[in-house]
Amino acid sequence: MDWIIEDARRHGMKVILSFIDNWKYYNGVDQYVDWSSTAPKRTMERPKDKQGDFSPATFSDETQKEYETNRHALFYIDHDSKEFYKQHVKSIINRKNRYNGRVYKNDPTILAWNLLNEPRCESWLVKECQSRVKNWIKEMAAYVKTLDPNHMVTVGSEGFFGEGSMR
Repeated sequence: MDWIIEDARRHGMKVILSFIDNWKYYNGVDQYVDWSSTAPKRTMERPKDKQGDFSPATFSDETQKEYETNRHALFYIDHDSKEFYKQHVKSIINRKNRYNGRVYKNDPTILAWNLLNEPRCESWLVKECQSRVKNWIKEMAAYVKTLDPNHMVTVGSEGFFGEGSMR
């Protein structure tokens, strides 16, 4: 990442960095919940990364799909998951780039931080999803700004969120 940021600077580009990914890839939302000691322990094996993002073929049956959907939604309210996220964010924001010597929070090549790439919480199953995501965004955006008042903070969504306002 250090080299990418420095190379972008040399070419006159700006970057937007996502702290983590919503999807099932290594170290994404589901991994944070699995690491947590405050979330319920996993009772079903995590689906394998066969085709990238979850697809209907990922799940063996509707029970597994519902289990993974509910487990994923825990990320936004689980204490340890949020603390792991904050530790991760703090380490990135305070990282010193080995190529240019700048701490990321002081690097003008970074245009903004994405809180989470494509945040999701499936309201078709978890009724309080919208409020979970909304409250998580408020909490984490405020946290990022305490560490780095210099950069913009984005949600990381593709332009839709849900009902109501973020206020």
